[in-house]
Amino acid sequence: WKILEKLNVDVKYAAQTVLACCVLHNFCQIAGEPEPDEQIDNSPNQDFVIPYEDEEEAILQTEGREETRRILFIEWLRKGEEAGLERAARRQRLF
Repeated sequence: WKILEKLNVDVKYAAQTVLACCVLHNFCQIAGEPEPDEQIDNSPNQDFVIPYEDEEEAILQTEGREETRRILFIEWLRKGEEAGLERAARRQRLF
């Protein structure tokens, strides 16, 4: 995620870039890549931490992140399928 700080990409591609980073991160997790021991964050809000009130809140936050990942992945698949169908339709028109 550190690479996104100085991302030199037009804003219209930001969502695709973030989604690609999410997918790559998930691949790394599936492959068993170790997480860095320490992540250095030089952003101005690095010391701003909101602790969880209790374990139940932490679980709800985790479930929310998992749901967000699932929705992003499904949307990515849907857009890929639509793009594939559009390409197939264009090829049909050529013949």
